[in-house]
Amino acid sequence: MILGCSIDKKISIFEARRAIWRSKRVVVAGQNIEVKTSILLEGKKDPRFLKKRNRTERDLFSRFHMGIQLDDVGRYSLTPEKEALYIASKVSTSVVVDAFGGCGGNAIAFAQMKNIQKVFCCEIDTKRLSMAKHNAKIYNVLSKINFICGDCTVKNWPTNAMIFLDPPWDAGMEQ
Repeated sequence: MILGCSIDKKISIFEARRAIWRSKRVVVAGQNIEVKTSILLEGKKDPRFLKKRNRTERDLFSRFHMGIQLDDVGRYSLTPEKEALYIASKVSTSVVVDAFGGCGGNAIAFAQMKNIQKVFCCEIDTKRLSMAKHNAKIYNVLSKINFICGDCTVKNWPTNAMIFLDPPWDAGMEQ
């Protein structure tokens, strides 16, 4: 299956549109995935994807009330703060690369750890990267994070860095 659609059999127009919409966000080795259909179709967002997953804003960020910024994808796919801090507490290196930075949840958790000196937050979406910067400022860890806009697979990261991979969730990922 690719993007939630079977390769060898015919799929419905709805499934094709959903696959086209999903593919706009997928980058592999610096290249966007291209979906071709036998008839011209526009991508269509899957309304079931961006449900709230029964998490409160304070589950995601304890300082949410201070002006934390999230978009729909960030709200859905963000690692809740408690979990992000637990993951960060297990890191023993001083340099961490958050390869899929999103709205900054994990990068902020890494930056809060005393033993971690530098965090690289890499995000391909400029709006989401801007939100991550804003959120890091609220947590007073802006100086420990380098924000990089671009594809994480084409960067030369420090050799002593731990690279954290938590790709963004997207429609159908729960399967």
